[in-house]
Amino acid sequence: MVLAVVASLSFTVVACGTDQTGRITETQTAQVDQALAQRWNLRLSDLGTGWQQVGSAGDAVLKTCPVNNTMAAGLAFGARSPTFEHARRLELRTGAYVYTSRAAARQALTFIFTTAQACIGRAFVAALRHDHYTTGQPRIGPSATISLGDTARIDAIQIPVKYQAQQRTFSVDTTVVLMDRVVGVLVTFTGRATPALGTYDQALAAVLVKRVRRAKDDGNNRARSAASGE
Repeated sequence: MVLAVVASLSFTVVACGTDQTGRITETQTAQVDQALAQRWNLRLSDLGTGWQQVGSAGDAVLKTCPVNNTMAAGLAFGARSPTFEHARRLELRTGAYVYTSRAAARQALTFIFTTAQACIGRAFVAALRHDHYTTGQPRIGPSATISLGDTARIDAIQIPVKYQAQQRTFSVDTTVVLMDRVVGVLVTFTGRATPALGTYDQALAAVLVKRVRRAKDDGNNRARSAASGE
């Protein structure tokens, strides 16, 4: 049985204030940031037939990861989707993190690439063992750079497991995309052989990138109109 465990990066939402000037205010900027995060994150209505929303047993485990403190610097808004499952074979989840500057977003991206993958692997091992699987050590890699946003990469984690005398490999694929100040994360998790999973992840992430870009353009236009009194 595929566990209801999908990696997620949980951050504190930083509140923004307001002012009464004719410029784009912090409140308006915060509204744009929220819209960007919402457009990246999936909803059940975005998915096709056979998908359902399920719980996420991984959240409690992943609180032990050092992601929060490291990536919170410069975070303006962060949000996650629920966990979705298809035919008890594939799970996915998204997270979007909007930063106050492109530099802060790049720093977060670097941390994900260099440090967070190992933590995600350990968290999944802990969750699988909690569910009475015997596991080997997670194997991180391979990684592949993909042409999405400003820069993007898919990282794979393979976890060998044994359960009731059966051996299999659980796979965690993490797609991370940088889009100016936005870091979008897409995580898929399966205990079945899915050689086309990376292709599926990339295609889905491409759709989400387009949604974020549209939301960014629309939000900036609305903020400028409000600031100019139109």
